[in-house]
Amino acid sequence: MPTGRLKTWLANRGFGFIEDASGGPDIFVHVNALRVGGINPDELQKGDHLAFEISEGPDRRPAAVNVCRVE
Repeated sequence: MPTGRLKTWLANRGFGFIEDASGGPDIFVHVNALRVGGINPDELQKGDHLAFEISEGPDRRPAAVNVCRVE
């Protein structure tokens, strides 16, 4: 499962981007993907370490799904 760090989070818009630890492009993450993974988006901070799977988003770009925190 890929991992990365939360690069940006726009709480007022409900999305952000994860910096892929493998050096790939930043991955879009939507608030719903966090909630499904049991993550409270109000508690997110830049730099949080996350694990995720990559799916195709509605605009055909990579999007994170099955997101979970990595301790």
